Amino acid sequence: MKKIISILLLSLIAFSCYFENRMPIEPKKDLPDIVMHRGLHLFGKLAPENSLDAISLTSRVGAKFIEIDLNVTKDHEIILFHDSEINKALNNASDYSSVEGEYIYCNTLTLAELRQNYVLKAEDPAMRRPVPTLEEALIICKTEGLYPYIEIKEGFFTKQDVRKTYDTAIRIMGKGNFAITSFSAWIIEFLRSLDRELSLYRDMIEDVEYLKKYRINYYPHYEPSWYGYIPDYEENIKSMHREGLLASAWTVPKEAYDTILVKGYDGILSDDVAPMFNKAFAIYNDRTDGMFSSYITSGTIVDNVLNLKAGQELELKETVADSLYLGGLYFNIEAKGKFAIEANGFYVERENSLDDYVTYKFQYLFHKERPYFKIKALDDKVRIKSVWLAICDF
Repeated sequence: MKKIISILLLSLIAFSCYFENRMPIEPKKDLPDIVMHRGLHLFGKLAPENSLDAISLTSRVGAKFIEIDLNVTKDHEIILFHDSEINKALNNASDYSSVEGEYIYCNTLTLAELRQNYVLKAEDPAMRRPVPTLEEALIICKTEGLYPYIEIKEGFFTKQDVRKTYDTAIRIMGKGNFAITSFSAWIIEFLRSLDRELSLYRDMIEDVEYLKKYRINYYPHYEPSWYGYIPDYEENIKSMHREGLLASAWTVPKEAYDTILVKGYDGILSDDVAPMFNKAFAIYNDRTDGMFSSYITSGTIVDNVLNLKAGQELELKETVADSLYLGGLYFNIEAKGKFAIEANGFYVERENSLDDYVTYKFQYLFHKERPYFKIKALDDKVRIKSVWLAICDF
C-alpha cells in the first residue's frame, strides 16, 4: 500500500511540474495582433456583427485574428450571438420588421425556430441571413486561416454546452489554433481541467495571481473608467509576460490606438482599427519629402520642418477621386505642439510639450467614403517633422 501511495504522489508531482513547465510560452510581439471584434462589421454598417459575412470580411482586409461571441439555444445548439435576448440584433424573417414587445431569449427557442422566424439585421439585404452556428463560423475561420478568440457568454451555458464548444473547436480548428475567453470563473476553470495547454483569457485584473494560477491570459477593457478605478495596466502586462502569458485589450476604438499601442499588449480587439499595413492593398503610399508637396498648407517650412500657428492647417491633396467601398487609412505623424487630426469619421486632439518629437500612429477602416486627412494647429507651437500616410482599397 505504501508503495502504491508513493507512486501516486510521484505521479501527482510529475503532473504538477508538467503543468508548470510545459505550458507554451509565446514571446511578446513587437506589434500587437489586431483582432476584429465580432468580425468586421463597422458597427453594423458593413455587415451584421457575429455573422458569416463579418467573418469573411475579416479575411478580406488581411486580418488574421477574429473575436466571436457564443450563446446557446433551447436545444443546446451553439450559436454566434452576443446578447442573451434576440430583439436588438434580429428582425422578423417574414417582413423584416423589428422584434417588438417583451424580450425573447436565445435559450427559449430551438435553433430551427430561431432560423425559421428571424434573420440578422443588416443594411445590405443580401446579408439578412439566419443566425450562424459555431460550426459554420469555424469552418470559415479554418478555410480563411483566421485565429478565433471564442467568447462564451455568461448565463445559459451548462458544462455539457461548454464541453461541446471545446470539442467543436478542437475538431475543426485543431489544438493551438484558437483561444477561448469568458467572464465566468467556472467556465474558465472547467476548460483548464479539460486542457492544460488551451489558450484562455479572462478579465480579472484585480487578481493577477488568479490568472497565474490557472495559466489564464490577461484580458482587460482598455478604458480604466470602465472599472471604477485605475488599474496598473503596464505592471499587469509585465507580470503576465514574466509568466509566459499574454495580454489583449478590448474593445479599442480607432481614436485610442496610438495610446494603447505603446502599452505592450500582444493583442488589440477593435471594431474599426485596421489590420497591419500590407502594401499589396495600397493605392496611395507617401512619406513627406521635407517640402510637404503632397499637401496644401498655410504654414511655413523651415529646415524641412512644417511650422503651424493656431488655426493653420496641413491638408492632404485629393488622391482618390471616388469613395471606397472598404478602405483603410494609415498614418504616422512626427510632431510636437497641440493639434487636431481630422479624417473620415475620425477626430482626435494631441499635445506634445516636450522638446523631442513624438510619433503618433493610427490605422483604421472606413466604408463608402472618399478618404481625406488634415492636421489643424491648436496653438502656435506646432512643428511637424514628417507624415507617412497610406490609403488601402480592400
